[in-house]
Amino acid sequence: GGCVVVCQGWPSNHGALSPATFSRASGTRCHRPCMAAFGTASHAGAPRRSANASGSTLVGLWTGVAIRVAGVAGWASQLLGRGQGRTLPGRVLLRLVPDALVLLSVDRRVAVVSGTNGKTTTTRLLARALQARWDVVSNSDGANLSSGVASSLLVARSQPEAVVVLEVDEVALRSVVEQTRPGLIVLLNLSRDQLDRTA
Repeated sequence: GGCVVVCQGWPSNHGALSPATFSRASGTRCHRPCMAAFGTASHAGAPRRSANASGSTLVGLWTGVAIRVAGVAGWASQLLGRGQGRTLPGRVLLRLVPDALVLLSVDRRVAVVSGTNGKTTTTRLLARALQARWDVVSNSDGANLSSGVASSLLVARSQPEAVVVLEVDEVALRSVVEQTRPGLIVLLNLSRDQLDRTA
């Protein structure tokens, strides 16, 4: 049981997550050590990445084309009954633009939830609590590998002020955190699981 919450803060122009809001989402006491990070609009532990002139267009024409191709792939997947199109767009995008997670998370408020058990429930609770103040985009349907994360960030492009709440598989956690630099990381219970993948 229990969890560890790592607070790095969100970009200062987006405001802070209040202790009351996070408390409603977590339902635990384990978040207390980092409440100070949510009491102010900025936090020294969170370097801010700003989009430059080229970044505002996601670094060029190729990335824009790749995003459109990924969107068409998702649409075609649904049309052909091959799935709900929740992971394929991200998979296509990452194949065409390997650093897409970095580009799509520039100046975004991102929260990450990971652990062996309880990821989906905790992600949904956190997303629901944050909806009291912000629009939220989330992959709480369980598409929690890098491709699902990329798909969620694609959806979030149409909502620039939305908070992105991401459920992330333990195997993908390090890569996703390094690329998206979330302001909030919630780590749940970790145990030896799925050794065929991780051993």
